[in-house]
Amino acid sequence: MKTLFVVVSVILFGSCAVDEEINFTSSLCEAIATNDDRSLRTIIDDICDEYQPNVTVNDPGGHQINLQKVIEDINNTFDCAEASLVCYACIETYPPISEIRIETTVDSVYYFVVLDILTPENSEMSFQDMH
Repeated sequence: MKTLFVVVSVILFGSCAVDEEINFTSSLCEAIATNDDRSLRTIIDDICDEYQPNVTVNDPGGHQINLQKVIEDINNTFDCAEASLVCYACIETYPPISEIRIETTVDSVYYFVVLDILTPENSEMSFQDMH
């Protein structure tokens, strides 16, 4: 009976092949236009990796200045995008979430997204979601 379970497990769980090719774009604007959250996550996380929290009395989350720098980085790096602050640590989760709005035009079509950015006090910020 034990052998049968192993064979069934291998058949059921061992045959999970991924046929779908994973595409990645380094273009922030293309990722927004195609609703490609994987590429957008990678791009935003790469930008956020540079900034560690600096907790102060005026900024207990430690990322207020960092979030402004991320917005500046997006605006300076991607000519096709215009990023702006929606709110800092305004979604009271653990860790708190901040929001950045990014607007772009791709092939004469206007797009915008709001990015949810995790802003933990003990590590770098990271992409959480887009809407």
